[in-house]
Amino acid sequence: MTKFIITSDTGSDLTVQDCAKLDVYLICLKYRVDDEVMQSAMSDRQLKSFYDSMKSGAAVGTSAPNIHDYISAWTPFLEKGLPILHLALSSGISSACQNAMHAAELLKEDYENAEITVVDSLGGSLGQYLLLEKVAKMRKNGATVSECADWLLQNRLKVHIMLTTQELTYLYKGGRVSRAGMTVAHALGIMPVMGIDSEGKVCSLDKVRGKPKTFSKMVDRVAELCNYSDNGTLFVAHAANEPDARLLAEEISKKCAFQKVEIRQLGPVIGAHAGPGLVTVIFMGAERSV
Repeated sequence: MTKFIITSDTGSDLTVQDCAKLDVYLICLKYRVDDEVMQSAMSDRQLKSFYDSMKSGAAVGTSAPNIHDYISAWTPFLEKGLPILHLALSSGISSACQNAMHAAELLKEDYENAEITVVDSLGGSLGQYLLLEKVAKMRKNGATVSECADWLLQNRLKVHIMLTTQELTYLYKGGRVSRAGMTVAHALGIMPVMGIDSEGKVCSLDKVRGKPKTFSKMVDRVAELCNYSDNGTLFVAHAANEPDARLLAEEISKKCAFQKVEIRQLGPVIGAHAGPGLVTVIFMGAERSV
């Protein structure tokens, strides 16, 4: 078996248990609540405190790992002569990927035989989990870094992320919707259905009035796109909104026979930009067409 290290970042929303299962190391993005800066993690206690703070009106934000963070994380592996494969949060969402690439270039100057391969996931959250799960299995079966990187490049656009929310305040603050659009949407009960496009950027997929119709639209899109040959897992993730996540999961399960459906909580990296109430579905299927 070819031995190499797989790393990612906390934009992936992996738990400590996930990392142990997949043998993946995470590099932390940071988040801010008012004046306090913390490293993102997925403990129940930290997530509850984070979303409670948002509901109370705290100012929140996030920041990507800097070049030094990557150098510090990767150097111990390079000193042991271990190759590294890194799967980054989408370059269309964060500067994390760019910083990782710059760090890799600098380390290759210091370590003559350093092998560091950075792959842009063009996605995020548990979409990264789906990709990491596959390459972890490939590594276990003897695949090389190059083979795993090639698989990621060929399959990353098969990961779909769709999200919606009734509360548009945080999307407005992040520039995803206009003030006028937010006001009209709140008044008419319109919920945007958003996704990640082929460039790894957040895009608008639809605008639907009312939660039942919105969820129905999302169920129809999942049914149209899902493909069970590559991965049979559906994640329904939420930002402090488990009831809606469970409702959406139930509706999808009536129409789509996924092998496994998991309800997960979104971490601070995604939650800070969408706010409490967000619900998202994440799965692998036909390649993105947008």
